[in-house]
Amino acid sequence: MGEVMTENPVNQVLPHRKQMPSSIPNIDSLEGLGTDGTDEYSTMKKLQRHLEYIHLQEEYIKDEQRSLKRELVRAQEEIKRIQSVPLVIGQFMEAIDQNTGIVQSSTGSNYVVRILSTLDREKLKPSSSVALHRHSNSLVDILPPEADSSIAMLGADEKPDVTYADVGGLDMQKQEIREAVELPLTHFDLYKQIGIDPPRGVLLYGPPGTGKTMLVKAVANSTTANFIRVVGSEFVQKYLGEGPRMVRDVFRMARENSPAIIFIDEIDAIATKRFDAQTGADREVQRILLELLNQMDGFDQTSNVKVIMATNRADTLDPALLRPGRLDRKIEFPNLRDRRERRLIFTTIASRMSLAPEVDLDSLIVRNDPLSGAIIAAIMQEAGLRAVRKNRYNIIQVDLEDAYSSQVKGSQEKDKFDFYKSRLLAIVSPPSTRPPVVARPQQHTMADSNKRKERPRGDGDGRDSKKSKRGNGGKWQTPHQKAKIALRGSGHIEPGNSGIWATCAKNQEGRATEELKVMFDEACSPCAERFYGIKPNSEKEDDDEDDIEASIQKELAAMDSKKGETKLFSPVHLDIPCVLFFKTRSPIDPIDFVHKICEEIVANPGVRRMKYVNRLTPMTLMAKATEKGLEDLGRTVLGEHFNMVEQAVHEDDAKNETSEAKPNHSYAIRPSTRAHTAPLRRDYLIKSIASLISDVHKVDLTASDRIIVVEVYQSVCGMSVLGSDWETLKRYNIAELYKKDKLNETPSPKDEVSAQIATQFQAEL
Repeated sequence: MGEVMTENPVNQVLPHRKQMPSSIPNIDSLEGLGTDGTDEYSTMKKLQRHLEYIHLQEEYIKDEQRSLKRELVRAQEEIKRIQSVPLVIGQFMEAIDQNTGIVQSSTGSNYVVRILSTLDREKLKPSSSVALHRHSNSLVDILPPEADSSIAMLGADEKPDVTYADVGGLDMQKQEIREAVELPLTHFDLYKQIGIDPPRGVLLYGPPGTGKTMLVKAVANSTTANFIRVVGSEFVQKYLGEGPRMVRDVFRMARENSPAIIFIDEIDAIATKRFDAQTGADREVQRILLELLNQMDGFDQTSNVKVIMATNRADTLDPALLRPGRLDRKIEFPNLRDRRERRLIFTTIASRMSLAPEVDLDSLIVRNDPLSGAIIAAIMQEAGLRAVRKNRYNIIQVDLEDAYSSQVKGSQEKDKFDFYKSRLLAIVSPPSTRPPVVARPQQHTMADSNKRKERPRGDGDGRDSKKSKRGNGGKWQTPHQKAKIALRGSGHIEPGNSGIWATCAKNQEGRATEELKVMFDEACSPCAERFYGIKPNSEKEDDDEDDIEASIQKELAAMDSKKGETKLFSPVHLDIPCVLFFKTRSPIDPIDFVHKICEEIVANPGVRRMKYVNRLTPMTLMAKATEKGLEDLGRTVLGEHFNMVEQAVHEDDAKNETSEAKPNHSYAIRPSTRAHTAPLRRDYLIKSIASLISDVHKVDLTASDRIIVVEVYQSVCGMSVLGSDWETLKRYNIAELYKKDKLNETPSPKDEVSAQIATQFQAEL
């Protein structure tokens, strides 16, 4: 869209205008006429004609003025129409000349556009917000900084209604934040008389729910300063440069509205430790941090602008932000383990609630469970909801006990031994003491007989499936169908299990499962007896059949165990192709069992028992795929083979226990995932496991003494420590072990290059 207003020349003749006379008599030519009194009539006529010309000229000028006014009104209406919504918000980059410039629209593209002639060029500066026409992208208006939606969102909030009396406990934290924030704003002369500078910024850190945000609101309420609250993630915008600009605008608004308090919550979203960023998003976050550091250095210490930051992870913040001069005070908010602090919070919250006279809050205060202010508030809130649910107007002790159990110890669960206890009493107690059982006949109605019978769906193992075209609704199965269902396995991989991962050929999961079942069944009789001293069930003695106590124990054990768990090996159904998992039960050791299988294959290469199974990977223990679960798993599994970090710390205090020290084995970490989406990344697995092992053990990816194998599948992860012959046995790849002629084959150049790359990658980590 070009220039909106078009200038019409003044002398342009329009149809509705009168034309200006072509010639007007000269008034100077009339001078001297009629001086002799002989031609007075002629002079009068000339004057009359001159007067007529003047009137005609006046009428023409008035008509031209009216036409210009109409054009001005139309032009103003056109400008208003152009400047009316919807317009696109953009950013002015630079001016090319008086009428054109370069702008950046909200879509991220740069345009060379026309600038409306009515705009003030002095107000048009780089990085200023402008309004662009939605079709032509012409610059039609200059917006104030407050008109930007992202900046308006960060405007000064209303003063919070939280006072210091509403914050229970936290006496030391209240005193420190008052000295750092409130006193410099209200009594700056105290610092000036002493000759010190007040703190610039304050960092509040601690676990979630400990009262950081609530205390900041109390500080803002007790002062007359403007309160600007922003979350750290709000600075991360879609386009480059928006985040640093928002940081500048926040500090500019604080200076313009001083005294002011800037509260940045969750500062760890933009202020983590800097690293070599590989993506544009990471580099943009680091630019935001640099701008924040620049702004905190830019304003004077004597200015009435104070910065408060809060985070749950203070250990991840950049050291440049934590140095004195930027964040001078660091206030910790720990979990409440002091009874006095708990009592203050309980009484503060309970003062606004209706409690029964018999309520004893001390019974909850003296407990040793780790609590925070948010958890205590949730306990009291839950107790009030339970009272409302029971249609009561006050809270009794039972409500508090139930709320405490639900919020701290989880939901109330029925004792899993209740059923077993009742079953045991039914077996042991005499028949005369058992409760009578009354059999009630089932009553049928006509409506029941008319209902359509619901047929069970699924294949009997808990998984829904479509009905087979040649099936019969699941009423019965042929022997082949029963065998096929039995091969599929059931159950789930749970923390605490041990087992064996197996890979197979594509679309051969059923045959591979059958092969493994045959091998494991053979191992459960002769091999299990030879390796672990386990006798088959048929050879067990039945001398204790008459023992009532032993029969009760058998009954309870049979009820406690699920189907398939009494076996030494039980398959688990997985939702990923080409991967199988078999749970193992004590005394079967997965590592020892797989190792003996591979040694047997090497000793007898001509006998091939498995055709579809490729690789076996033993797992000593499974745990939850979380940071805490991985740490506990590593300490449990690795503690038997390596010196852990805590052992190295207390090494000087335990010199007399040198017999418990582990040999200085070298190790290598081999992580892998069994699903497309894993909760733990590969680099995190390597770093976490390496951080648990003492530095006396060195990393060696080529000739290591121990191999740490980590497998992640959905929400569980497993770990095992294998010997140095893992590489010699082709990493327990059965398909490769059957090829005896390739056991002594030298490594290919490709494998050597891969080993070098892995060594370099591990060194960088």
